Amino acid sequence: MRWSRQIRLVGAWDALIYNIDRNSGNILFDLDWNLWMIDHTRTFRSSSELQDPSSVNSCERTFFEKLRTVKDDAIRQAVKPYLKSLEINGLLKRRQKFVEHIEKLIREQGEAAVLYTFDAK
Repeated sequence: MRWSRQIRLVGAWDALIYNIDRNSGNILFDLDWNLWMIDHTRTFRSSSELQDPSSVNSCERTFFEKLRTVKDDAIRQAVKPYLKSLEINGLLKRRQKFVEHIEKLIREQGEAAVLYTFDAK
């Protein structure tokens, strides 16, 4: 179950950052089966659309709550040294669409079916 939750969190993260190059070669795991995402060179596109919202059918609770409550200005300031203005705008719009998508799933299926808590150990 922990492994599948890690994989689902990767999917949510990739949807948010618009990762067009996730593959088995850029997911590593250690001896304790902790998953590590590497190679984010093809991410943070300017698109305001989620790549494949139907592939995101659940979300880690803390991740979702932070996405739901973080202010655009806080995101903008955090990524400003690394992203161009169009990429930042795309990220902010995708974040809003991601939150709306998860909220819709919660309304349709119930919170327990959509949100989960990831135990890092």
